[in-house]
Amino acid sequence: MPDDSSQGLFALSEVPDGWDEVALDDLLIARDVRAATPELRGLPVLSLTKTRGLILQSERFAYRVAREDVSDYKVVRAGWLAYNPYVIWEGAIHVLRTPAAGLVSPVYEIWEPREGIDPLFIDQLVKAAWMLAMFHRLSTGAVRRRRSIKKTDFQRIGVALPPPDERELIVKALDTTRKTVDAARGSLAAAEGFKRSVSVHLVRYGDTPHRAVPYTSVVESEIGPVRADRKVVELGDLLREPLRNGHSARESPDGNGIPTLRLTAVTKDDFSRRNIKMTQADPSRVKNLWLQRGDIFIERANTRELVGTSAVYEGDADFAIFPDLLVRARVDEARADSKYVAEALMLPEVRTYFSTSAKGTADSMPKIDQTVISRALIPLPEPDEQRRVAEAIRTADRRVVSERQYLDAIASLEESLRDQLLSGTVRLTPTDDFS
Repeated sequence: MPDDSSQGLFALSEVPDGWDEVALDDLLIARDVRAATPELRGLPVLSLTKTRGLILQSERFAYRVAREDVSDYKVVRAGWLAYNPYVIWEGAIHVLRTPAAGLVSPVYEIWEPREGIDPLFIDQLVKAAWMLAMFHRLSTGAVRRRRSIKKTDFQRIGVALPPPDERELIVKALDTTRKTVDAARGSLAAAEGFKRSVSVHLVRYGDTPHRAVPYTSVVESEIGPVRADRKVVELGDLLREPLRNGHSARESPDGNGIPTLRLTAVTKDDFSRRNIKMTQADPSRVKNLWLQRGDIFIERANTRELVGTSAVYEGDADFAIFPDLLVRARVDEARADSKYVAEALMLPEVRTYFSTSAKGTADSMPKIDQTVISRALIPLPEPDEQRRVAEAIRTADRRVVSERQYLDAIASLEESLRDQLLSGTVRLTPTDDFS
């Protein structure tokens, strides 16, 4: 059974028969090419995501995040590996597939697979569960989000390397699964887009069909076109109690403590357990912060295109508390339906209002305060119509939930298959069909 050796810190308990024990340094060559020429500075800036890999920054953000002078940015070419040393253990490590080349933050480490090593094999290898665990083990630092792995430690990690023909079979099998996951991710994105389109139309025009809108009495309000019978009011006029910021505490090291929403619960409108964490919050300080059905949450800090994102909680009472980056709004249900109000706060014009009202730079997470939030405008039909609109939007929500559950199942299957194939638990033969 291999252990820490001159070759590295071994990520598996043993080497499968016929495989070799090697260090990542045997598979990868460090690259540090800077955008020193006008030609290189003209390459597109890329963003590293955990699930989608390296993508064009313009696909992730509505504005430019990279600074104007990118001469110290690093060049990454198709087939090269890039990782963010501060969150590598969360899966922020990918091989570039497209475009042919791009620029990434100078903080990232870049590697080129050595001759004879398929980049797609590397892309799967570094995502194996035991590799992520090793990255976490080797990352150091007092602050969770600033823990980083040293380049030399990354190079020393030992892995089990199958022979070339078996590597080819593994890549083929996992690439087939990856395409299925990508298709499921596309279906989820389509469902989310459909839900957003339905929501915007219903909030603006109610049950007026699309084809009838040109023949309907519509006015141009401060928040765009709305049916003429809708009043436009400030959110603050609908509240039954003052807005309330949440409370943030250190994450619990042992998994015990107070369940607390992550910001992604609102960003993704997904208040499931995947989007909570356990914190060391003092119960006496958070006794009034437990979630109740109908609570609306608004992100008071995030990137400029996400700040102000809103969602309503419709689950069981006292499921979790909410953090300081969220503001809670509780509306007077006699005048306003909480689901309707949360959807109205997501109108494009309201989103623009929050974005332009936010203070701070992109690096410091732009913020909005309670005054900005309370002055947000929404169109307000009669309560009965609000409830009808809310229920129609919930129908679209259910499709999103279904697509998300399917994606979770397929992604889990991909992870399981990856771990079994790259550990040698399951061995492939040329007769296996991956179509």
